Amino acid sequence: MLTIIPSILTDNPEELQKKLSLIQGHSQSAHLDVMDGDYVSSKSVTLAEIAHLSGNLEKPPSLEVHLMVNDPRSKLSEVIKIPGIKSVILQADSTADIKGDVELYKKHSLLVGVCFPLDFRDDIHFSMDFSLVLSEEDPGFGGSGFNPDSLSLIEFLREEHPKLTVEVDGGMNAITIKQCMKDGVRRFVVNSDIFKNNDPLKELSILEHLDESE
Repeated sequence: MLTIIPSILTDNPEELQKKLSLIQGHSQSAHLDVMDGDYVSSKSVTLAEIAHLSGNLEKPPSLEVHLMVNDPRSKLSEVIKIPGIKSVILQADSTADIKGDVELYKKHSLLVGVCFPLDFRDDIHFSMDFSLVLSEEDPGFGGSGFNPDSLSLIEFLREEHPKLTVEVDGGMNAITIKQCMKDGVRRFVVNSDIFKNNDPLKELSILEHLDESE
């Protein structure tokens, strides 16, 4: 069974609440993109709004927050106030000290992932819990399609760092998930293919069991 994490990218708190309510009890996790219009041009709901809404859910999923912002260290105090937060993802190129930022967030009992640029091919000299490959054609804009250039980064991470868990986010559907599975990926972040489906929960279940059809 694959790990499929429904992704919510919105600047509307009501839409966030609706989608979190839809998946609660059906998915163990939810992936929330946080953008301030600086690192990427898009803006999303704020960390304060996420904290307020997640605290009001009866059975909230564990939250994975992707900080698509510059200077992620400055968001620490807001992130740790979010009820149900389990993991945070930092952009490697959004900070001058990615190692220090990862260590700082890990001190607060969070799982920490790092998202590297697609042309990253260097050694990794610090500890993190997983790496996110952002495979969106246009990061920050949901539904913009799958960027095939991401496959080379996935292959590099799997070959050079075989013990590192790789998670893929962007343009994920049954076809692209199967492409990534060929490199051993088992964790996928899915937005449009779930929430734009006529039966989101059925689609979620179908994607979770794609490995069983191989």
